[in-house]
Amino acid sequence: MRRCLFCIALLLMLTGCASAANSTPITVTPQPTQSTAQANLQGTAQALVNGTPQEGASTPTQTSEYKPGESVQSWPWSIIVNGLRETSNSGNEFETPKQGDTYLLITVTAKNADTNTHRIDSFEFVLRDISGNTYQQTCIAIADCTSFGSVVSSQQVKGDVAYEVPTSLHSFTLQFDSPSDYTNSELVQWTLNV
Repeated sequence: MRRCLFCIALLLMLTGCASAANSTPITVTPQPTQSTAQANLQGTAQALVNGTPQEGASTPTQTSEYKPGESVQSWPWSIIVNGLRETSNSGNEFETPKQGDTYLLITVTAKNADTNTHRIDSFEFVLRDISGNTYQQTCIAIADCTSFGSVVSSQQVKGDVAYEVPTSLHSFTLQFDSPSDYTNSELVQWTLNV
């Protein structure tokens, strides 16, 4: 019996060796690989160069103009311009606007509409006049530039954004674009009249 089992095992081994000797060898050639993230990034970059949108990518839209009091969405924010006022009082006796200028204070409320915590900075707001001149944010005592910051899901932050502008101007455009918006498809703007 042992001899029979030994013979069967030997026969199977010889048969396997014979078939392996007659088979064609398989050659494995390593191919360069690319991660999915790299491929997606290259595809997006190529689409931006070509001007063609990628599948699943948001396409920049025509920017609408809103008025104070309207809630405007700019992912992940829901933003309201609550109001605006002019003042020559900075809240500090040593800070005064230049001759012929005034401070324009714009009160803004931003609500985080996402499930994650996000940061908002008052410097993400840009003010322009009707001629296209851009005004830099002014940090004054009554409009603290650091009043914004990290906002958790479903909470909001409210603060003033201040600009020094000529007293002769009364029409402006305030723009906001979230820093996570790389395509500027979430740019929103308000028409402001003082």
